[in-house]
Amino acid sequence: MSYNDKFTNIYMGNGLKNLGNPTPIFSPPLLPPVQSEFEVASDSNLLDEQLDPTVEAEAALEAERKAKEESKAEEAEEEEEED
Repeated sequence: MSYNDKFTNIYMGNGLKNLGNPTPIFSPPLLPPVQSEFEVASDSNLLDEQLDPTVEAEAALEAERKAKEESKAEEAEEEEEED
């Protein structure tokens, strides 16, 4: 449509070209079936649920790790002194 120097477009339709009688109108494909959760046999040790360690247990493990590192460092120093 136009009026003097102004123009506009008007569209009437459903947005699809004429596909003809034998060809059906496009429809998107169906979604795949929903996947189930991961299942593990009851006798399998693949997944085991465990409780989170407490703060005290983490602190004890950290102190134990530091003690092992210190003892290894002391042993290494003693071996160097002997050489």
